[in-house]
Amino acid sequence: MNKEQFQAFKEALAHKTQQNPELVGLVFLGSSADASRQDQWSDHDFFLISQEGLQDRYRKDLSWLPDDFAISLGFQDTDHGVQVISETGHLLEFAVFSEDELARLGRVNAHDLMVDKSNLAEIIRHAARETPPQQKDLQHHAGKVLTCAIISMGRYVRGERASGREVFLNGVLRSFIYLYKHLPIVEGGPRHPRMDNLDVFRRIEISHPDLGKLLDELESLPVPQALQRVLTVQREKCAHLEWYPTAAHLAVQKRLEGALKVYI
Repeated sequence: MNKEQFQAFKEALAHKTQQNPELVGLVFLGSSADASRQDQWSDHDFFLISQEGLQDRYRKDLSWLPDDFAISLGFQDTDHGVQVISETGHLLEFAVFSEDELARLGRVNAHDLMVDKSNLAEIIRHAARETPPQQKDLQHHAGKVLTCAIISMGRYVRGERASGREVFLNGVLRSFIYLYKHLPIVEGGPRHPRMDNLDVFRRIEISHPDLGKLLDELESLPVPQALQRVLTVQREKCAHLEWYPTAAHLAVQKRLEGALKVYI
């Protein structure tokens, strides 16, 4: 979709939502709400808010979508979320909530509340409010890098390379990126305005160019060498923090060095 078509879809869906007495609201999210992020690869992300008890109907019967949106595939992929692909390959990702579910489960950053027949603005304001990470969060992620490094390396050198790489990506790197992004807050540094608070992997190259370059470097390395590089950088960034488990870090690094000899 070009930008005009993208906006036209939003307005058409907002109109249908406004006219439907069973629907309470519509809020677009992420790049769907922020025109500066939109490009030809952007999809439509949104929350549809229905009256209590009708959520499941609107997840299964998609006739409430704009009439000119030709569906080629639609399925429920989470308890509340649905993914839909049009005949032109455009993607919709949305969740259908009641007001109560929105208040309990909704998390947003950039947002555009286009239909509000209740008090959704206040609910969204709370859903968008971000709390700084606590020391316990940082300690948790520091520990996860170390434990997942052991698991990742063990599986990789055992010959389970696909599984070892999966643990590296979704265990080691996810927690490593969280630490890398949030440590400046603890140290008093500013938070980058384009940093994504919902997915640590999003917009890294914009908010933390140095981290983006490091991840490019890691991508070209076999898992064992990538693990060593991650642990080296993490120690450089965290060793001065009094809560950092330096002894455990050194123990893990020593074990990885032994495993690396076997791998080589």
